[in-house]
Amino acid sequence: MRHRHGNGGNRGFTLLETLLAGSLLLSVTLMGFLWLTNAIDLWSTTSLQSAARSDAQLAMSRMVNELRQGTRTAAGIPPNADIIAADHVRFSLPADNDGNGKIVDAIGAIEWGIVPVEYQWDAASQQLRRAQGAQTQVLASGVSSVAFAAVNTSELQLTLTLQRRTSRGRQLSASATEIVKLRN
Repeated sequence: MRHRHGNGGNRGFTLLETLLAGSLLLSVTLMGFLWLTNAIDLWSTTSLQSAARSDAQLAMSRMVNELRQGTRTAAGIPPNADIIAADHVRFSLPADNDGNGKIVDAIGAIEWGIVPVEYQWDAASQQLRRAQGAQTQVLASGVSSVAFAAVNTSELQLTLTLQRRTSRGRQLSASATEIVKLRN
């Protein structure tokens, strides 16, 4: 820094020194802003990915818990877990049909519900739905694909993929896959 001593002893910075200090301040501020923007974007992306995983696991858990109560033991005899299409499965749950408070009848056979449960993916609305009679419930939204496949006569494989889009337009996906052993 050069000081000029002129009339009255005024001191000041040269134009070059002022421009250099200003550009350094601007550079440091810009780097801080970019770092903060990237940190916020990373936090947002991580939160969105975590929420998608959580939603996928919640829907998968609900399906697995119900499907474990269903059966696929004898072809053509309800309550088989029937794969209607790759994205649609139908099955029955045990129910107290005779009103005795138990899900087994007098001879010890399981009583099966009359109205089956269905899981179906609606591609247009990107929703996985559970339907039983007139009642429909959305298990997950933002679903990009669902697959139900028979592993063998007593097991089904379920695959669920959810997608989310970040504020910057980046596509995130979370998948969950389970193999469910059906009730004998």
